[in-house]
Amino acid sequence: MSDEEGTSGAKARIDAAAQTSEPVGQEVRAGMLIGLAAFAMSRGISRERILDVTGLGLNELLLPDSRLPDRAYHQLWKHLGEHLPDQALGLQLAAIAPLTDFGALVHAFQHTATAREAIRLFIRYNAILADRLRLTLIEGPEEAYLRFHHPLDAVDKGYAAELGIGLGVRLVRSTFAGQEVVCRVEFRHAPHGPREQYTRFFEIPTEFRRPYNAMIFRASLLDARLTPGDKAMLTFLKSHLNETHKRLSARAGSEVARVRTAIAANAERGEYGAEALAKRLGTSLRTLQRQLRSHGLSAGELIEQTREANAKQLLSDRRLSVEEVAFVLGYSSSRAFRRACLRWTGKTPSELR
Repeated sequence: MSDEEGTSGAKARIDAAAQTSEPVGQEVRAGMLIGLAAFAMSRGISRERILDVTGLGLNELLLPDSRLPDRAYHQLWKHLGEHLPDQALGLQLAAIAPLTDFGALVHAFQHTATAREAIRLFIRYNAILADRLRLTLIEGPEEAYLRFHHPLDAVDKGYAAELGIGLGVRLVRSTFAGQEVVCRVEFRHAPHGPREQYTRFFEIPTEFRRPYNAMIFRASLLDARLTPGDKAMLTFLKSHLNETHKRLSARAGSEVARVRTAIAANAERGEYGAEALAKRLGTSLRTLQRQLRSHGLSAGELIEQTREANAKQLLSDRRLSVEEVAFVLGYSSSRAFRRACLRWTGKTPSELR
C-alpha cells in the first residue's frame, strides 16, 4: 500500500505543528536511557558492558532528568538486539515501562480533551524527550498518519521505534479509554520476533517494511471530545514544558559559548590543542568531546574555526611574515599553515593577503 493509498487517495494535509519543535542538541532524557539500561541488565547484559557500549560513566546514569547523548541510547539498543536476536525487545520493554518515563509530558497529555490536541502537544514538546525525534501528522479523509523519524533509527534496527510507538499506543489507550482512536501501526523494519507478539501487544493490524514508522489514527475521531480534559491543569503543565524547552535551548547555547571563550583564551597564548582546551575547562578531553557531540560539534572543529578567523586577521597585518603568522597560530611550519589555508578557503596565505 502506498502513502497515497494510506490516506485514501486524497491530498494529505501536513499538520503545521510538526514544525514547532526546534532541535536543541543531540540528546535524550536520561530517564529513557536509565530505563533501557535496567532492562538490558535484566536480560543478562552486565553493568560494565553497558557502560562500555554507551561510553558513559556510572554517575551519568543516576540522574533521570539530566540529558545524555542520543547515540548512547541507540547503541545500547543495537547491542541488546545483537545479544538477544529474534525477540520483539521494544515491545517487551513497552509492556512494562512506566508511562512516567515521558515525564511531565505524559501528565499534560492526559489532560487533553481530543486526540488532535494530544497529538499536537506531543509534536510540540517531543524534543524534551529526544532532541532529534521528529513527529509529523499527515491527514486524509479517513486516516491520519503520525510519522516518527529519528536519524539514528537505522543504528538500532528499529527497536527504539517499537518502544516509542508501543508506549504511544499505551498512552493513547489509557487517556482515551474505550475509544479505538489508533487503528493501525506501521514499522519500517522487519519484525524482530514472531508476528503473534505484535498482534498480542497492539491488538490492531501491524504492518512491516513500510516507508515510515507510524501510528495511524481514525480521522473521524481526531476532533471528537473523548475526555472532559482539565484546561487549567493543561495550561499549567504547558507553562512548565515551555520553561523546560527554553532551559534546554539556553543550556546548549551557553555550553558552546563557554568552550569558545576558552579557545579564545588559549589562542592568545598561541595554544590550539584539544588537550589544553580540556585542561582550561577543568575536564577530560573525552568528556569535553562527548558534551560537544551532543550539540553536533567537536573540539577540533571549534578550534579550527578560531584558528581560521585569527589567521585571516593576522594575515591582514603586512608587518608579519607568513612564517611568523604560522608560528603564532601554532603550526610546526609554514607549509602546514599553507595546507590549512587551502583547506579553509582554497587559497594560499599569500593569495589571502
